[in-house]
Amino acid sequence: MPPTGYLLLEQEDYIRLRFRVIEDIQFGLPGVLAAWPYVLFGVILGLTIGYVLGELARRKLAIEVASEEAVNRASHIMAEANNLNNQAESKLLQAERQKEDTLQMFKRLMKELEECRSVRANADEQIRIYEEKLGEAEKNRRELLRAKETIRKLVEKISRLKKEKTEEECQAGKEEKELTLDAS
Repeated sequence: MPPTGYLLLEQEDYIRLRFRVIEDIQFGLPGVLAAWPYVLFGVILGLTIGYVLGELARRKLAIEVASEEAVNRASHIMAEANNLNNQAESKLLQAERQKEDTLQMFKRLMKELEECRSVRANADEQIRIYEEKLGEAEKNRRELLRAKETIRKLVEKISRLKKEKTEEECQAGKEEKELTLDAS
């Protein structure tokens, strides 16, 4: 061990390979002049290593941030896709229900249309029958009018005949009276 106590020791895997004794440490300007190449080398080496390590750390951080953003974005997109999928399934179910309702409505409409056709056919038949009866009623009304006219004429004829008969009877009664008066 040197009397100053300073020693540079090189070792690898805890085995001493070589050493160097520092005999004197210089202070002041002669120390700066003796140490500036080492300090400059250390600063350059430190800056270089610091820049490289800083750049690596920045890149690693940027990759981690980008990865986290990508994961968050992917999870957001996945949640949105699941939401859209659920909405699509809901709309498909709703469309299926509407299809079933439409088919049921179509069947009911066809049934009601068939009923309407049968009612229409029945109504047409009844209309035809009523029109025939109306025609018969008109025919009967005309016949009734003719019969009334005939009855009126017959009543007039009967009244005229009755009048004539009563006039004849009156004349015959007058003649009889005259004959009985003449005979008496």
